[in-house]
Amino acid sequence: MTDLKNQQTLFRLISLREPELSKEQDQDLRFVLFTANSGPFYTAVLNRPSGTTKWEALEQAASSFAAFTDLDDVQSLSEDFYPIADWVSRNRYDASDSEIEQKITGLTALNATDENCS
Repeated sequence: MTDLKNQQTLFRLISLREPELSKEQDQDLRFVLFTANSGPFYTAVLNRPSGTTKWEALEQAASSFAAFTDLDDVQSLSEDFYPIADWVSRNRYDASDSEIEQKITGLTALNATDENCS
């Protein structure tokens, strides 16, 4: 039994590849990048009073943050977005780019006021 366990461990260690630094080009295609100057948490840290730590500023922003609590909140955000989002989630493997483009044509982007993130 222990021989089998040692073999599996050895195989896993050998099959790992060495870490590499990512290249600067096309990073926005591989990572979720932070967009500066946006969101309630960024502004809370940026505009925190002197003597307040970043942690305290983030805690205060989180205590007053209004997140969605149920499906009705999400649906009421925009009458147009929810049906399309539901369709995309159900057809994400079968839908073509042109079908998705056709569905989202005419939608307007939400802003922080729409999202109740002020």
